[in-house]
Amino acid sequence: MNSRWLLAAVFAASTPGTVLWEARPGFRDFGGITEASGLAITGNITGDGGIFAFDAATGKLRWKNPVGQMRGGPATDGERIFAVADASSGKGTLYALDVKTGKTVWQLSDDGLGGPTPLVAGRVVYLPSRNGHVHALDAVTGKVLWRFQFSASYGATAETSTCPTRAALDEGRLFFGGADHASQNGYLWALDTSSGRVLWKAQILERGYRTSACVNTPAVSGNMVVTTAVIAPNHIGAYDAATGRLVWQQQDERIVNGKRTSSALSPVVIANGVAYSLYQNGLAFWSMEDGRPLGHIAGSFTTSNYVSNDTLLAESGGMLFFLGHLAEDTGYPGEHPLHAMDLTTRKILWTHRVNRTGRFEPDWPTHDFLVTGNAIYYENNGFMAKISR
Repeated sequence: MNSRWLLAAVFAASTPGTVLWEARPGFRDFGGITEASGLAITGNITGDGGIFAFDAATGKLRWKNPVGQMRGGPATDGERIFAVADASSGKGTLYALDVKTGKTVWQLSDDGLGGPTPLVAGRVVYLPSRNGHVHALDAVTGKVLWRFQFSASYGATAETSTCPTRAALDEGRLFFGGADHASQNGYLWALDTSSGRVLWKAQILERGYRTSACVNTPAVSGNMVVTTAVIAPNHIGAYDAATGRLVWQQQDERIVNGKRTSSALSPVVIANGVAYSLYQNGLAFWSMEDGRPLGHIAGSFTTSNYVSNDTLLAESGGMLFFLGHLAEDTGYPGEHPLHAMDLTTRKILWTHRVNRTGRFEPDWPTHDFLVTGNAIYYENNGFMAKISR
């Protein structure tokens, strides 16, 4: 085995947060994570790039595909892995890889293609892209089923003006956030999944400058779709999923250290009729029925201008998992440990330190994790780990 690969011993899962294994493949920055066919799959987002698959039980490397730096993904339909990478030619490429071998099944390349993680539903792959298009492709063959242009902006640098988000799906409608380069306005879009036809679009902001036009990945629950705005102070809005009518909105500010403060909200997680979102100084939650604020938990949390491709919080099995530093946490605020919170009582059940670098190394927040039925995968500085839950 290559000496660069260091695998930790596999421990029995005694308590939640117990480390089962760590994989250290020799690069620093991991991206998103998915699980399929007994494998945990991720990618390198800097350096040499590549897509990597580890044995989900042991952490042993099973295959790697040396595509460029991973810019979106991975996602899976159980048989294939879908990920966006920047090829050496400068073109963005959507790859479909065989889940068992990692070999390329098909690929689609275009200037500025990619950005967020693809959405896979049945036999269709949906990809809102930084070149201002949404592609719907046959997952098996790669054939383009339809393409919709939501902005006239092109090129590899267009992501800052088109702000594509991950997509959400419900009742034959595809929802995503995307900004129009010409008007600099951000919209929540709803497309017909069979044709790409626009069903409705809702303008989120009218600030007229680039970053404030962006919105975050939408979340769908019942007959409503909820999104937040990037940069705009704590803006969250809920829309009728069928018509795009605004149901409620909030622009929430907090008093932090005696000063009124506001910051961008993360993408929303909806659970038990409540919408949850992170911002720089807290975890906030609102009633899905009317947008009424239900409270917040103060702390220090990871934020960025484009958080739509990170996983900062997730819901599973009656618990909310999130990354952040709470008042009672030990260590440095920049480490942002992983917390498990009971959704009924909103009490923290357990906390796991994700940052385990050397004593004099800088703080290193985690930006992606994956919750499965009995375990959690996460990335940090130079390693990916699996822990029990």
